[in-house]
Amino acid sequence: DLLLAIQDGFPLSATPYADVADEIGATGSGVDPTVDDVLSAVDRLLADGCIKRIGCVVNHVVTGFTNNCMVVWDVPDDELDERGEAVGSLPYVTLCYHRPRRTEQDWEYNLFTMIHGREAEAVDEKIDELASDHLPFTHERLYSTETLKQTGARYEDLVA
Repeated sequence: DLLLAIQDGFPLSATPYADVADEIGATGSGVDPTVDDVLSAVDRLLADGCIKRIGCVVNHVVTGFTNNCMVVWDVPDDELDERGEAVGSLPYVTLCYHRPRRTEQDWEYNLFTMIHGREAEAVDEKIDELASDHLPFTHERLYSTETLKQTGARYEDLVA
């Protein structure tokens, strides 16, 4: 119940935890949590690693970060973990994933990174820096041209 109540974020109010408790209580599930119950549950989710942190999500387009590029890399398998962790720790790399190669489809790439920037030239400079300083491997730049959908996971809609 708590994950569903907070998946879109906490209410922007003076009493967000009380508001979440009220929302859960109003679902008709027979649960009527207190603020302390919500805080304890959030603490457990944090301790278990189910949620990483509580913060705000900034719309990067509204703030002027309109240029972004997914860069796919062909990293040697024996270097993938070390290189991926190093690159993922860079502040300008906003996403970093290992994904399986699709050799049967002539897709050799196994590391995916995302770079956002206000200017296309700045994004390209960061990609060049990645290639020269961290990932000296074959790569392709996949520039975004239009945002069709961008959301976090919706837990009630996930495939079981």
